Amino acid sequence: MEPNLIVYLVIKYRKYTCMHCITVMEICGYKWRAIFGLTYQCFYSIGYMSLSGVAYNWRDWHETMFVCTILSLPFLLFAMIIPESPRWLFTKEKDGPATKTTLRMAKFNGVRLTEEDWQRANVTDEKIQLSENSNERKYSSIDLFKRPGIRLTTVKIMFNCFVFYGISLNAGALAGDIFVNNTLNGVMGMGSNIFCMLVMDKIGRRLLLTLMLLLAGCGLLASAIINEFKGDDQGLETLGLVFAFAAKCGISGSFSVIYNFTAELYPTVVRSNGIGMGSLSARIGGIVAPFVISLQDYVSWLPNVIFGSLGVIAGLSALTFQETNGDTMMETLEEAEVFYKTGKLPKAKSLDKGDKSGFNTDLSRDLKDMNIFTKL
Repeated sequence: MEPNLIVYLVIKYRKYTCMHCITVMEICGYKWRAIFGLTYQCFYSIGYMSLSGVAYNWRDWHETMFVCTILSLPFLLFAMIIPESPRWLFTKEKDGPATKTTLRMAKFNGVRLTEEDWQRANVTDEKIQLSENSNERKYSSIDLFKRPGIRLTTVKIMFNCFVFYGISLNAGALAGDIFVNNTLNGVMGMGSNIFCMLVMDKIGRRLLLTLMLLLAGCGLLASAIINEFKGDDQGLETLGLVFAFAAKCGISGSFSVIYNFTAELYPTVVRSNGIGMGSLSARIGGIVAPFVISLQDYVSWLPNVIFGSLGVIAGLSALTFQETNGDTMMETLEEAEVFYKTGKLPKAKSLDKGDKSGFNTDLSRDLKDMNIFTKL
């Protein structure tokens, strides 16, 4: 309902620089990051399915948008009860509020934090904080393009996000009822999220993202070929539909993984900007998608071939990301640049699973992952 394209893009960008998935990723310890990050995405699939019912009852798009807005208003209350990310507060040297929030979380979870725990976490980031006066300046989206490593990473993330809506918004081009197809797409998305939740920590973010994007791209290409030669064969039509839903399953999984992956690929100082930029790219893809889909009126197979090819290219490009599985989240642009070049974080930031010092106990590991470096 925005008055023009520019306003739409600005609102979407600001929305996703403030989205809750960033908070979820930053307040969770390492071992819970994949579970809660993807559980968050499951609610997206629920909303996707619910939209079918709303659109079925209110066919005019103005009415649909109004009803969706009314249904979303109660969720504004969460802004009053969700605490600020301690990780972000600490990087801004707001030690008082950060410590208070951390202690409140520990109390809620029945965990007692000792001075030794705080000191262990302090050692993790002491050198990094001394090497950069990051708290004396403010960061913006421009910082995503100033340095070569983060610039290349941002471009690849934007491209991976760009292909999402082309496949997701293609439900109307599938055989059958559009409302049923949209609901089934949501079911496929939910199943894909659950699958990714179970395997992401086992096979890693990079490989999982690649497989999901290749499934999406190859599924659409297969569907395009089958639909072109199906004729009146009902069996081939059903098979084409199966491949199309497989593509939806793949693209939903990739979109869930890319949010988790993006949060881990960016340091805290620009994490919200990076996710916002990826989301902006996805919305540009959403704007372009209907025009590409309209090409089916001239060449029936062309939209699926375009979207499928982009999915395959995005999947192959995902192989060039550095793997973040097993690492803590980065804080500064300097260590991010080192990570982009070597695939390794500074020694103090790695989650050394072979560490015999006791630092890899659940409590210390979670504190380390939250990067608590306040003075007691």
